[in-house]
Amino acid sequence: MGDASDYSTLVAGIRARAPSTRIIVLNVPNVGALPYFTGAALDQRQAQQRLSVGFTTMAVNVLASQGVTVVDLMCDPRSYLPSNYSSDFHPNDSGYAFISSEVVNAITLSSYPAPRGSCPQMTVVP
Repeated sequence: MGDASDYSTLVAGIRARAPSTRIIVLNVPNVGALPYFTGAALDQRQAQQRLSVGFTTMAVNVLASQGVTVVDLMCDPRSYLPSNYSSDFHPNDSGYAFISSEVVNAITLSSYPAPRGSCPQMTVVP
């Protein structure tokens, strides 16, 4: 996954070579709250939550302050619908359709909302 500063360095490198490029990134859902992990041990779910929430908040969402558009999968309730997942934690066709529609919105809308700083989905696992 790398250090959170690696993402800022990557954005700076892109901007140095193509200053007017619009950059769009996606954060990740709280993996510990995905349907695949409902039967997992609590400590495994807690670890998944710490990793995904930490990555989202410390490495991805902070890019919004650098003018990067962040698609907020972490706080979107659709990210947790069982109908959007295959038998593991990867999206199925409907999940990919939901995600791709958000990317299209991020590309085409003149103003796309910034990622939320907190939401109930960040603390689903006790």
